[in-house]
Amino acid sequence: MHSGCFLCVILPLSIAFFIVNCIYAQPEIPCDPSASGPCSEKAYCWCASLVTGEGICTIGIHCASALSCNATSPCQETNSTCVFDARCGVRGVCYPNIIFRTEFCPPIVRK
Repeated sequence: MHSGCFLCVILPLSIAFFIVNCIYAQPEIPCDPSASGPCSEKAYCWCASLVTGEGICTIGIHCASALSCNATSPCQETNSTCVFDARCGVRGVCYPNIIFRTEFCPPIVRK
């Protein structure tokens, strides 16, 4: 899985004063691909299986334009991950890492 990062936003209060707001951004939501139920607040998100056996909450991609991959032939594109997407048949497809971010699939907030 990928590590988190800090995001900083500079908010101007006036010409001379600024607030720097830093938050820890979780880049993705791990999940159990064998479990039923949602992995995110968004209905269009689902739990995808990675070649490592782990699961990750993501949005879907267009299968026809996706490059194939598997455990012995990983994604050749930088910043991409091999995902087994049942919608794309039995093959693995390369998903760009950016779509695993919580901005697309925010975690479910349990109350």
